[in-house]
Amino acid sequence: MLVKEYILVKGRKNWQLMQKYYKPRKNRYQMILSCLFLLIGLTGCNIPKTPQQPLTPTQDLSQLAATETAEIVPTSTPIPDPQKVLLVITADTNAGILDRIRSGIQSLPEGQAEITETTAFTEDQITEATDVVIFPKIVENLSEIAGRFPQTKFITIDRTDQNLPNVWTIRYDPAFETFLGGYAVALSAYDWRGAGLLPNDSLFLGGRTQEVFQNGAQYFCGTCVSSIAPFVAFPLAVMLPAAATPQEWVAGIDQIQSNYIYTYFVSEEAASDDVYQKMLSLDVSVIGVNDPPAGLESKWLAGIRIDLGGAVNQILLADPTALASGLVIPELDVRLGSIGGSFNEGKKTDMQKVYADLIFGMVFPYDPQPADAYTK
Repeated sequence: MLVKEYILVKGRKNWQLMQKYYKPRKNRYQMILSCLFLLIGLTGCNIPKTPQQPLTPTQDLSQLAATETAEIVPTSTPIPDPQKVLLVITADTNAGILDRIRSGIQSLPEGQAEITETTAFTEDQITEATDVVIFPKIVENLSEIAGRFPQTKFITIDRTDQNLPNVWTIRYDPAFETFLGGYAVALSAYDWRGAGLLPNDSLFLGGRTQEVFQNGAQYFCGTCVSSIAPFVAFPLAVMLPAAATPQEWVAGIDQIQSNYIYTYFVSEEAASDDVYQKMLSLDVSVIGVNDPPAGLESKWLAGIRIDLGGAVNQILLADPTALASGLVIPELDVRLGSIGGSFNEGKKTDMQKVYADLIFGMVFPYDPQPADAYTK
C-alpha cells in the first residue's frame, strides 16, 4: 500500500508540474497559429483572380498616341456667307447719309457683309443672292419692289414707317441734327453768343437750314438777345453752298466775328483744316459732328451726330425673329470733348431728351415752341 500510494502521490505532483509548464506554451502556440491562419486569409483575399500583364513601353506610347489623336480631331464649323448688300444711289441722295452708311458697314467684322453700289438702279439688279437693298432716300414704288422680292430685306431712311413686311425704316430727318446743333450752341454759348457754319442749298431742308438752326437755339433760350453790347439776336449763321471753298467759309467767319461769337457749330459741309485753323486763332469753342481734328482738342465741346450707320448695322446683324420689320430709331451719338465741365453729362442727357421729343413728334423742328421760362 505504501509503495502504491507513493507512486500515486509522485505521479500527481509530476502531472501538476507538467500542466504548469506546458499550459503557457499551449496558449502561445494557439496564438501563433491563429495569427498564421488570419494572415493566410487576408492574403488570399487580395490575390487577383486574373493577374494583369504589365504594359510594355511600346504599348504605353501607342495608347498615348491614339488618345492624343482622338482629342485633336477637328470638327467642321459652317461659316456663314457674307450678306450681299446693294446700296442704291440717286442724283439727290444726301452725300453725308451715304458716307455714314458706308462707314457703318465697313466697320463690321470682316466677312459680315459685302456692299455693292449702283447709280442706275433697275429691279433686275436684285437677284437671289441679294440679301439687303438700301435706299438712302425712299422711292415711290417701294411697296411694289418689296412685294416682288419678299425674301429680300429692304432698308430705307425716312420720317414715317412704310408698314411693309420686309421693309425696315430708319426714322431720320436732316432737320433733327441742324435743330440739335442750334440747341447745343444755346446750351453752351456765353451770353447766347453763338453761330453756325451751315449749307444754304440742302435739298432736304428746302432752304430752311438757318431757320431750323435758329429754332433749335430759341427752343432753349427764347429770343436769345445778348445782355452785353453789341445787342444782337443769336445765334448768327454763315450760309454758303455745300461746295464752297474753305477760304470762303473763313471769310464768312471774319464777317460775323465782330459780334463777339464765343461758340461755333461747324456742319459737315463746312468742316475743313482751314476752318479749324481759323478756330484755333480765335477765343472760341467748337461743336462739330465728328471727333475733333488733331490740335483742336482744347477748343472742342462735343461732337453731335445721329448714328445712321449703327442703325443699318443693327438691321443687318439682327435675328429676323428678334427684330421684326418696321421702324428703327437711330441713336444720338454725343461725344463729349476735353474741355472739362463746359459740355458735361448733364447737357448730354438734356440733348438726348430733346432728340427723343423730335423723334416722337413732341417737338417740330420747323416750328418749335420755346419753353415759357426762357421767353423774354
